[in-house]
Amino acid sequence: MQLIMPTAESMAKRLKLTATPQTLRTPEVNVRLGSQYLAVLLARFKLPILAIPGYNAGGGAIGKHLKNNPGLPLDEFVETIGAQETRNYARKVFESYAAYRFLYNEGNDRFTRVDFNPKSPPH
Repeated sequence: MQLIMPTAESMAKRLKLTATPQTLRTPEVNVRLGSQYLAVLLARFKLPILAIPGYNAGGGAIGKHLKNNPGLPLDEFVETIGAQETRNYARKVFESYAAYRFLYNEGNDRFTRVDFNPKSPPH
């Protein structure tokens, strides 16, 4: 999992681990730190659909985008993310999600039905 050092260090502190560039190359440590970060994002945003771009851009950036653009449909939310890398990442992940839902017959009523319309932005 890809983590920048400040995020890795923050997650390591929560888990009582040590994060260094070397330990990030250790799969067991890397996956624990990355999983912890995803758990933090899920707890913050309450919606996996927001944790995905949050993992890429950082929770602060997505939280700010959500606060500045409340009530946008998912497609508009993604298309208005400021960082092109995050926008492309979110598109790719959501496209794959929709395709797998279709393949496994989990999206019968609509090809991509995602419950996305948070009432209030996360803090």
